[in-house]
Amino acid sequence: MYYSATQSAAAALMKGVFMQEMNLDQTRLCQADQAASLTVIDCQFLNIVLTDRPVDLPSGFWEDHPLFEFLIPLSPIPRFQVGDRELNCLPGCLLPIAPGTRHGVLNGCQGVSLIQIFVGRDYLDRLSGQMGSPRSLAEFVSDALPLQPDIQHMIDRLIQEYRGSAAGREVLMSSLAQVLVILLIRHYSQPAAQPEIADPGRLKDEQFRFQKVLSFMQEHYCMHMSIDKLASQCGMNSFHFIRSFKKQFAVSPYNYLTCIRITNAKRLLIRTNLSVAQIGRQCGFPSASRFSAVFLKDTGLTPTRFRRSRKAP
Repeated sequence: MYYSATQSAAAALMKGVFMQEMNLDQTRLCQADQAASLTVIDCQFLNIVLTDRPVDLPSGFWEDHPLFEFLIPLSPIPRFQVGDRELNCLPGCLLPIAPGTRHGVLNGCQGVSLIQIFVGRDYLDRLSGQMGSPRSLAEFVSDALPLQPDIQHMIDRLIQEYRGSAAGREVLMSSLAQVLVILLIRHYSQPAAQPEIADPGRLKDEQFRFQKVLSFMQEHYCMHMSIDKLASQCGMNSFHFIRSFKKQFAVSPYNYLTCIRITNAKRLLIRTNLSVAQIGRQCGFPSASRFSAVFLKDTGLTPTRFRRSRKAP
């Protein structure tokens, strides 16, 4: 279950992400591991990467990846770029980085020690729903925020258990990892802006360039839509599309599409007798459990309770 010579798929992915960010290739893996004393703690849904010895960070952007990343510098990292923001990351801070966000050091940085926490989006969203959070899916401020003492303590406990061999080690590590994700959500997630669904025929100024993609989302919200597919509707690359869309509509394309799906789900829950699973599928959710989790976070109610509250007695 935990990182060893035989990695799980999750640990392999985390290590691959780290290698991309450190600009390392597969042929240098052993040499790089020895030089950096890289440790990967694999808890399946959460992985922690430690640099036991200082590393040199290359200049320019690191590759983006589909995971939530929480970066904790143990030494100063000046001029750290996240999207279009430039930050000075100092020891004692934590920097949340959303999936798909390009980030890196503008001028490179030598002798850096850090901790990286990686969490899969689906797990983080699902756990947030179980917490009964009214917050939208996975909204975090990309800023150098104070590292909370309870999070530092939980990381220390995880590392301590990983390096030990006491009975119940794996069970305890899994529990500690879940508590760590809960604390990350509690301390660093923010209330999401509730997007207003725009009329594609009544856009203003720079919003006109998104007319085609807005119409596409409203007409085909029941389909699976990747960011690349949405970006292609505007003739943009994914990075530029996400940044420009959020600038114009104050929310990400992902949250805007989710709003369209939830709005239509509410209509079907009130006006039809379709099952929750059927409505979820018709509104573009891959499963009933996923639909319920997203709906709960958006409205504070499960689909069933929402339906009962809106139906006439």
